[in-house]
Amino acid sequence: MATRRKWIDSLADGAAPGGARPDRAPELSRPGHIATGPAGQARPITFTLPFLKPVKTLELCTLTGQLALMLETGTPLAESLKALVDQTRNAFLHRALDRVYQEVSAGSSLGDALEKHPRIFDSFYVATVRVGEATGSLATVFQRLEGHMEKKEAILATLRVALTYPVILACLAFGAVLFLLTFVLPKFVMIFASSGVVLPLPTRMLMGAAEFSRAYWYLILLGMVMVVSGVWFVTTSQRAKPFFDRFVLRIPLVGGLVSTVQTSVLLRMIGTLLRAGVSLMETLEVSRKACSSTPFRQLVDSVVANVTRGEGLSGKFAESNLLPPMVKQMIVTGERTGSLPAVMNKMADYLDAKTERRIKTLSAMFEPFVIIVMGVVVGFIALAILLPLFRLSTAVKGS
Repeated sequence: MATRRKWIDSLADGAAPGGARPDRAPELSRPGHIATGPAGQARPITFTLPFLKPVKTLELCTLTGQLALMLETGTPLAESLKALVDQTRNAFLHRALDRVYQEVSAGSSLGDALEKHPRIFDSFYVATVRVGEATGSLATVFQRLEGHMEKKEAILATLRVALTYPVILACLAFGAVLFLLTFVLPKFVMIFASSGVVLPLPTRMLMGAAEFSRAYWYLILLGMVMVVSGVWFVTTSQRAKPFFDRFVLRIPLVGGLVSTVQTSVLLRMIGTLLRAGVSLMETLEVSRKACSSTPFRQLVDSVVANVTRGEGLSGKFAESNLLPPMVKQMIVTGERTGSLPAVMNKMADYLDAKTERRIKTLSAMFEPFVIIVMGVVVGFIALAILLPLFRLSTAVKGS
């Protein structure tokens, strides 16, 4: 504890003991952001696209863990925020934290101050902090938030690793096709045109695709932009997102993975908040915001309605088709035995392990699929080029 206090005191001075930062508190930095120096030092104006997150999840997770540690050791909230402001190197996050610090110092609640920066602190984060303020357990709540973000980042990291090789293969296939259509095929087209040989169907299809790409490239580019914009719209629009979320849950393999992740998030939040002593209604409200899928949010709404009427928590969970039968049975058992927080956390751990195994399985299935598609496409292009060459060679021998 003395070592922790020494490190926390050193944060307020802008450095870690011994002139280096401890492993627990890596600098919140990334390329392209200017280090924050002493007060009064000029800072550049940073620009971030509105649809991109200016702060990485790992940065926010590190910040949350540091704040939990300082509050746990008795450091006042304002001093904790000031220490984080002084050490944060992400310029966007630095400005937001500085404003939060100033508002908290002026008497504002932490939840109200964080709510003014929705691009960094989402509604779930803010709602969880409000619960911590209301119950006087901010340190515990920040620990739970850190754990939640670590689990989320671990799943995303597993997904990124699993998709790296297939994505590289897909890019190589696209590059090979683009090279053949741009540099190889035009040379053969001139030979075929001057020979008078009747071209086979694969060659005519390939030549038509290449000609269309050269003549109407702007339409192809516009179509790609429209597709990306459409995906962004249906995933963010309040009207379209419910339909999109239900569609995703019906997709084979992908729907099961999304459902497992959402179930794990919901169970873990309910279990951790109840274990921290948060009331059931506040727990459900915060857990609802932790779910990104509309059907799961609607499930929590129905549970809230049941609890408001004085009915049990497990009733609506047991009736839902979103949860696996084993999970529903465990929730019923946990409520009956009074061990709901422990049961939900154990089930969340089980589902997280299941998610990791499923991601690896899907990756193993996706890799040969990409290889087969790449082979078929490149093979079709090679066939479209070689077939007329054979015909041309036969015509020359015949003459």
